[in-house]
Amino acid sequence: MKSLFRAGSMAALLLISGCDLMTKRPPYPDPGRLVSVVKVSPAREETLLDTDFLALRSQSKTLGSIAAHVFRARVLTGGTAGERIQSELVSADFFPTLGVQPALGRVFTSQECKPGADHVAVLSHKLWLRRYGADPSLLGKTITLDREQYAVVGVLPDNFEFPKPCDLWTPLAFDSESPGVEKKSIELYVTARLKNGVTLEQAQAEVSEIAHKLETDYPATNTGRDIKLTALREFRIQLGNVRAIKIDRPVNPPPVNPPIETGKEK
Repeated sequence: MKSLFRAGSMAALLLISGCDLMTKRPPYPDPGRLVSVVKVSPAREETLLDTDFLALRSQSKTLGSIAAHVFRARVLTGGTAGERIQSELVSADFFPTLGVQPALGRVFTSQECKPGADHVAVLSHKLWLRRYGADPSLLGKTITLDREQYAVVGVLPDNFEFPKPCDLWTPLAFDSESPGVEKKSIELYVTARLKNGVTLEQAQAEVSEIAHKLETDYPATNTGRDIKLTALREFRIQLGNVRAIKIDRPVNPPPVNPPIETGKEK
């Protein structure tokens, strides 16, 4: 009887462990082709600037799609008491790069990732459920973020979490497709998807060539720097359960008001 009990217990544990592993699988297809993209200097790893991102997006032949995002704490008001939430500004390719389909509605169009057309939002399933009672009629209606109106266009699946828990996404709109060195540059977290048939080594060789060209085009921010690709699975293991790169964050926590943008400007 004891041996049967032990066997049954082991089977139950294996089943539980298997289910646990299944729930931790990435909620996007073919994750083995996803890579993180950072800039490296002799001293440290750095985020890419918008100039780097736009150059990489226009010049790379080995990366199928390249996505950028910036973390931002914001205040959501209307209906109930104001609430500080975690949001991300994301480029038009963010959701397509990850291969994520919304559970309701749609994600952003390329036109909405341009200045003046960017007041739209995609909600997490948790925020939609918790604050809006999973009301499907919320699509097309506006919500108030930092005292500005945003139209809700979609809701993501309940298992989506990348690269960390987030309540809401809005478009990352660039002022220009060819920003100059005179304007302030925004630091971006970047993820890309390798084209089919392209190895990580081939893509790395290409982006290093692009980094060398950036040294000439933008010497103030790129001299002595390379661009590094890391398989997303390895990147997540290194940082521990999907955490973004930590670069010169303030030691003291920021105040609740006003909303804080964590993507630094230079």
